[in-house]
Order: sequence, then C-alpha cells, then structure tokens
Amino acid sequence: MIEHDRLKDIKEKYSESFGTLNPMLTEMLECHRMVAGQQWSATDANNSKKKNITPLTHNYLKGQVDIMCGIQRQTKAALKCYPEETGDNITASISSTILHHGMRKGRGYSSANTAFKDCVTGGLGWLSPYMDFSEDPINGELKVVADSPFDIFFDPHGKEPDTSDWMYIVKRKVISKHIAEMNFSEKADEIRASSANYKSDYFVMAETNLKDKCVIKELWERVLERYIVVYFIDETGELQQLEIPEAQYAQFEPDLMLLRMMPSYEEMKTTKSGIKVAISINDNILAYDGKSPYEMNV
Repeated sequence: MIEHDRLKDIKEKYSESFGTLNPMLTEMLECHRMVAGQQWSATDANNSKKKNITPLTHNYLKGQVDIMCGIQRQTKAALKCYPEETGDNITASISSTILHHGMRKGRGYSSANTAFKDCVTGGLGWLSPYMDFSEDPINGELKVVADSPFDIFFDPHGKEPDTSDWMYIVKRKVISKHIAEMNFSEKADEIRASSANYKSDYFVMAETNLKDKCVIKELWERVLERYIVVYFIDETGELQQLEIPEAQYAQFEPDLMLLRMMPSYEEMKTTKSGIKVAISINDNILAYDGKSPYEMNV
C-alpha cells in the first residue's frame, strides 16, 4: 500500500506541474521549432508541395541565436570562488582550482553552453550535476549535463528563482529498457514486462519504436524533519552541539543521561529541510524511495 501511495504521489505532483506549465512549454516548443527552421506546419507544407511550390523558410532567428551563443562562448570565463573575508584568500584560490577542474573534466562548460542556448531560444535552461561511478566506483566523478527544458517539471507554486521555496522537482526521461534494467537490476523482470502510453505527452518527441523504451520519473522532494538540538559544555570547556532526529531520540537516551550531567546542558526543538527522492518507471514500478543519495540538507 505504501508503494502504491508513493507512485500516486509522483503522478499527482507531475500532473500538477505539467498542467500548470503546459501553456509555457507549448510556447517554448514553438520557439525551438522556429529556430530549427520548422516554421511551416505539416499541413501547410504538404499543401505547398502539392502546388509545386517549395515551402521556403527565411530563418532570421537562428542567425541571431547563433550570434548570442557565439558571444557567450567567446567571453565565458572559468568559474571562480571569491573570498568573503581577508583570511579566505587561500581557501578561495584552492576552491576555484577544484571547481574549474571539476567543470572542465565533467563537461560542465559545454553543458553550460547548451543550457544558455536553451535560455536564448525558449527562455528556460537547466543544468544538473551528478556523480558518475562508472569509472571510479568508490569516489565517483562529478559530471554536469544540460537537461532538456521539456523534461523538468517543477513546483508551480514556487516564486524564488533560486528554487529555495520550491517543494519539488520532477525529472522525466525516456530511456531504453535495457539501460533501466542495468540501473535497477532487482526490478529487471518488471521493467521488461511493463509498458506506458507515451503518445499522451506530446513533449516526448520520439514516438517510434517506443516498445523497447520506458519513462523514468524522479521526484526530488523537499521535506521538513524535526530535530532535537542538544547543547552542552564538554570537559575542555567548549560548547558542543548535537543534532538528533526526533524519531531517533529514544535511541540516544542512554548517552543523553550522561550528557545531562555536563554543565549548561540544554535541549531545543527545531525543524530542518531535507531532500527525499522517489523514482518510478512507467508509473507502475517504484524503483527507489528514500533520502537523497547526496546526503545533503539544503
């Protein structure tokens, strides 16, 4: 029942975002078609050909977009971290070197070019960092990709451009079944037997040979969790802080009994923001449901 509810939750959030963003995405799709030279509709182009008239296209938009993207590529500088205080100069310099190395090795600058072109063309572009463990299964490598603006569906109630008040983002991707089977081997049989109605979503461009493909939806959801923050002064006289999830408070009770003998012991309840991830395949297979694999609170 829990799995069914989670699948329903993914579909509901995707439907909410899709329904709200649909008019904007439709206009964006038209802009991308215009830049690609597809200014003729299929009906008008066929009627023109029947009359032996070539459906000519004077694509002035593509030239303007190419100029802006060319200027962006020529003037783009390496990412740099700036110090906030005088003592941060060395740390900022090291951070800049690491950031530039990560962006260069992880195709970050090339992906930034693609996202910039998406912004110029349709007004919206996406960059997604992730860890690739295919070459280094222990430490992984940072990679940055430019997601299709037609594959990202975000909380329509969010207002802040830095996403700080967005409660969720749904990433949708159509991939080959054998790729999904490799990534979710424990669900391989279910994936192989599953199917979905892809043509109901016209933002999925490819509508041929889809029987060997599946739709992956990732729900990245901001959740609020209650914590107990414990303050106490240790043997060295320094103030220490310990954060305990409220659900696990009873497990720490034996240790807390000892800490309560420390001077200036104090407990305080607080709420922190965390990220949970749920992944569905063809809307009927729950491949993952848990905390963000990056284990970061944002």
